[in-house]
Amino acid sequence: MIHELAHELMHRPNTSIYYINNGEGKTATELKELQAESVSYVVLKHYGIPVSHHATYLALWKANKERIENNLQIISKVSQFIITKIDDEINRGK
Repeated sequence: MIHELAHELMHRPNTSIYYINNGEGKTATELKELQAESVSYVVLKHYGIPVSHHATYLALWKANKERIENNLQIISKVSQFIITKIDDEINRGK
């Protein structure tokens, strides 16, 4: 669910608040999947939820250290946005 939410926040040209134009084609798809799955990894890890499948999924989309580092700013920004919203909802219920 976090992965798909990340896509909504980054990859919809007219509605995403953190829209990134990755272009079109296979390379663009690889980047979109790397970004969304990395956000999912960070958010789940933050809450102590198991993340064992993420490395395999990222490898399937040709993720590597350089590509992750090149996208670290947007991954961090979107991850923090999601974490803040989840925390706000948790605290609202207290």
